[in-house]
Amino acid sequence: MGHYGYALAAALAAFIFFLYMFDADEWSSHCGSVLLDVCVLFIVCGSVLLVLLIADQFPEGMVCLFAVFHPLWLLALKLMCYAHKDTRAFVSWLSGPLLVTSLSVAIAWVAWVFSDPDNEWNIVARVVAAERTGCEPQFEDYPDCRKEPGSEETCFYVEKSDGKEEIIFPEGCDWECTKVYATCPNGFILWVGPVLISMTTFFLSFFCTFLRTEGAREKDVLNFGIIWIFILFAMWVTTSLAGTAAGVTSALAALTLASFVASAMFIAVSFSKEERAQNSVAVFERLRQKYGKHLDVARGLFVVTCAPIIMVYLGLSMMNQLIRRCGIWPCSQPAGTEGGIFTTRTRRQVEVMKSWDRAKVFTYATYWGIAFITLQVLVSRLANVFLSWMIEKTAGFGLGAVTVIMCLVGVMMFLLPPVPG
Repeated sequence: MGHYGYALAAALAAFIFFLYMFDADEWSSHCGSVLLDVCVLFIVCGSVLLVLLIADQFPEGMVCLFAVFHPLWLLALKLMCYAHKDTRAFVSWLSGPLLVTSLSVAIAWVAWVFSDPDNEWNIVARVVAAERTGCEPQFEDYPDCRKEPGSEETCFYVEKSDGKEEIIFPEGCDWECTKVYATCPNGFILWVGPVLISMTTFFLSFFCTFLRTEGAREKDVLNFGIIWIFILFAMWVTTSLAGTAAGVTSALAALTLASFVASAMFIAVSFSKEERAQNSVAVFERLRQKYGKHLDVARGLFVVTCAPIIMVYLGLSMMNQLIRRCGIWPCSQPAGTEGGIFTTRTRRQVEVMKSWDRAKVFTYATYWGIAFITLQVLVSRLANVFLSWMIEKTAGFGLGAVTVIMCLVGVMMFLLPPVPG
């Protein structure tokens, strides 16, 4: 199904490109609004179908779908049962029930795991889940783990006896061969799925408190951010020790993004367009006043990470402006009286970037680049050198001391993201 997914992704990208080129967000007439709603519905349905088609490669997509559609269901419930209530008040009511639901799901999952040893995540569960979800074994580092030369089957197999599953290793095949499924996160994502669901509900429960009529203090938002980062870090450390961090890292990132998208839906229905614009200006102004001295650091990070995206965006803006000038689409916005090559919105954004202290911004961007290279290249290359040096220095130590040192250093290096393996 993978090739169908990529074809659908290309079709959705082309369709969104078409809508952007012809200023779909400015179709204000009755027919234009109806057509825009149909286009949005097509994009949503296509995106859901895309997630389903690539679920074997990106299993976290299913959890992200839940995170996005959960607020839609709650808003639909509001329309059916509480149509006379103010939307912002209704959303603020949800904080308590969502928090209780989140904690209940997490506690139920923990109780399920400890109720039966077969429910725990172990080598047997990993192999069984990998085979059931269609993961292909990776024999590059374990060529002797094939069932026979040239075969794509593993030398071991799972056998069920007395209601329990166990791995059978024939002669010449040992447990090391189970690492051919080490890069397959599908089974683990399914196993830990209730925890991810609980995390999305927890995120929404706290976010709903920020939409109350009396508002939320910046300190509350900061504290929630700290709590969320701590939860992500704790889960990442736990999965690292379990040997499945490679797949969970991307899942946590996608989950956080989906949670923000879900929260944006609550904002969209709780505030009018004018209120959202005013709140955005107020937030940015407070940030500028409070952290103005450090914004150049964030701008440098933005430049070093998003420079290719900025260039693509500028190119698309030039194409959009060309279509406006040609007048081939009656619903397009006017090209503007400034006569520039960019649209009015893009031209304003470019002017804002021109107002930055570019010397400082580019300096910090260089520092960010040096940090990335240091962490991603030098650290990984120097890991082997460091281990060789440590072996040489501990050659005269006793077995106990060497064991303790290797365990401590191994765990510390294993938990560091830049260190490979």
